[in-house]
Amino acid sequence: MSPIKSRTLFRLLKYTRPYLWDFTGAVITGLYKFITPVAVIWLFGQTVDVLHAVEAKKLGASEAFQKILWYFAIGAGLSVVSPLPVYWRSLWGARAVLNVIKDLRCDLYAHLHKLSHSFFDNQRSGALTSRVMGDVEAIQPFLGQVLIVTWMNVGLIVVILGYFFTKAGC
Repeated sequence: MSPIKSRTLFRLLKYTRPYLWDFTGAVITGLYKFITPVAVIWLFGQTVDVLHAVEAKKLGASEAFQKILWYFAIGAGLSVVSPLPVYWRSLWGARAVLNVIKDLRCDLYAHLHKLSHSFFDNQRSGALTSRVMGDVEAIQPFLGQVLIVTWMNVGLIVVILGYFFTKAGC
């Protein structure tokens, strides 16, 4: 199997344009899945900082208790709500991928109808059908996994680097 050429890739990505909102929704809600564990770890770090402030007598016990309770509530809320964005990511991603696959199949079917009769005299129809179906099915994992997950990873890197740079004062 040959690697995808850039021209072919750009032709394929044109099919994703009408479903950009579904892909975007899948990426954004998928980011939630990746950011939630980072946020929970950050909340634990904040809790440890509060405990150190109490130990150093920089913070009173009741104020520390309120902060720790607040951090716990945020962490619990993130954890309880976390299945919803995962569901939406799956729904929007699947809808976008299935619509792109449907459009590809329709265009391929229309293209096959435009071919001359002599083309079909020289080609085996079963081999054509198998190739069309196989090629379209091979694209589905790329759209559903590679494309969406790549943008989720890029978004995660942007969010984390943005956090680091704001904390560093850059």
